[in-house]
Amino acid sequence: MFGTISNKELELIDNYFNQFVKFISYEKNEFDYIESTGNKKLDEMLKRWNEEIKAVDKRNKEDMRVLGEIVLTADKVDQGIFSCRINSSTTTPTISTLKITLNKMLTSIDDSTKRILRVVSSYTNDDFTDSIKVIHKYKDDMKLLMESINKLGTALNKNAKINFQNGETLEQNANTMNSSMNNLALKANEQAASLEQTAAALEEITSITRNNAENAIK
Repeated sequence: MFGTISNKELELIDNYFNQFVKFISYEKNEFDYIESTGNKKLDEMLKRWNEEIKAVDKRNKEDMRVLGEIVLTADKVDQGIFSCRINSSTTTPTISTLKITLNKMLTSIDDSTKRILRVVSSYTNDDFTDSIKVIHKYKDDMKLLMESINKLGTALNKNAKINFQNGETLEQNANTMNSSMNNLALKANEQAASLEQTAAALEEITSITRNNAENAIK
């Protein structure tokens, strides 16, 4: 294939292969490429190797960027931040699938969290009419959490209606009592006026009687 190959060229091929093994094993960060040896056929082989090695290097760097973002994203999730996403891409199928799956998971958690916060915020503002639409894909704790919040909203809404009805009843009773007090005060005023008139009439009768008695004595 190569014609006559010297021991030096064989050693070069062996070293090149060993360097490649270390490179793909992450024992070596940079690859020392050989472009020309003086052997045309060997140079053609090295050219093909170099193209493959550069493709591997490019793919490895893509993988590292994606994996680095995964680590950073996991740290944010640990802090309760679910709006983060993995943006870097790679052509490695397994890592690309991992990235897509994690982003899908983050989107689901982020959406669920926002819907829960929206409903809880409504409850804190005394609006108990809102509820969470429980999607069928949710299982276990997430499904239980959403259903529990909806049950809480139903209970709070029921209590709010009862309190409103009690408030209306209390207001009606207060109005009735106020009306009764006004009527009582009016009757008391009428009775007081009547007593004053009676007293005045008695005083007048007494005065007339006294005058008549005095005239009779004369």
